[in-house]
Amino acid sequence: MQKFLPVWLACMLNAAFVAAQEVPGYEVYLMWWGGNEVNGYLYSEPWNISAHTGYDNQPSFSPDGSQVLFSSLRDGVQTDIYSYYVPNGPLKRIAGTPESEYSPEWMPDSKWISTVRVEMDGTQRLWRIRSDGRKARPLYPEFHDIGYYGAMPAGSYAAFVLPEPFTLQYWNRASLLPETVDSSVGRSLKPYPNSNELFYVSKKDSTSWTINKWKPGELPAAVTSIPPDMEDMAWSTDGNLFMAKGSVIYYFDYMESGNWYEVADLSVFGLKNIFRLAFSPDGNWVAFVAEE
Repeated sequence: MQKFLPVWLACMLNAAFVAAQEVPGYEVYLMWWGGNEVNGYLYSEPWNISAHTGYDNQPSFSPDGSQVLFSSLRDGVQTDIYSYYVPNGPLKRIAGTPESEYSPEWMPDSKWISTVRVEMDGTQRLWRIRSDGRKARPLYPEFHDIGYYGAMPAGSYAAFVLPEPFTLQYWNRASLLPETVDSSVGRSLKPYPNSNELFYVSKKDSTSWTINKWKPGELPAAVTSIPPDMEDMAWSTDGNLFMAKGSVIYYFDYMESGNWYEVADLSVFGLKNIFRLAFSPDGNWVAFVAEE
């Protein structure tokens, strides 16, 4: 029986639907990270922590930095959540369910994991699952058509919502209805650390995308321009915004110069098409995805 991936992943791959066996191969990598923008960033040779041919994607760190969560397609049918213990393993499956889970992230109490679940009828909602894989339930039952999301303070969430033109929507516990913030947005939704200010990619201009910032009660504002093939963002502990293009990692000096700088060329390690960067809370580790 042929299975299909959720609509949002199919859109990412420029197809209406994509059969599971056609999913491109991605691997999750981990590397040590140190230094700073003044004296130069330092990094180790990355190593493959997913160690699996096929789809491995969307890494995130636990609040204490001891584990990396990611989504992996290992049975050719649906994705499950896996956890890798930093730095040397082991790797274990958190949840093996009939549904598919994507974009897993630890919630602040470290007891629950938030994830986009593709339910058996195709509904895509934000769920929470115990860190032992049990007691799954929707976070906001009425909040659906979610492709990606970003956790914000006080239990609120921003989400990339289907269908096209993909919209940025905001939910908080007091809301009866979501607030639509913007349209034609990218999948990367990253709050600035310890704030309620959200950063995201605007794709309204197909020739030059922008990184926008927004906070509840205000209008979105452009921060900087980026090429149309840069997508995923990550904040470092020193307040710089990191993105990748091809084999190269760059950072944007948000607090001072407002300029972009090249920081790491990982082509020397044979890596290409890097995306989905994630920093550990202590800043000592970076996880990312690269094409097989």
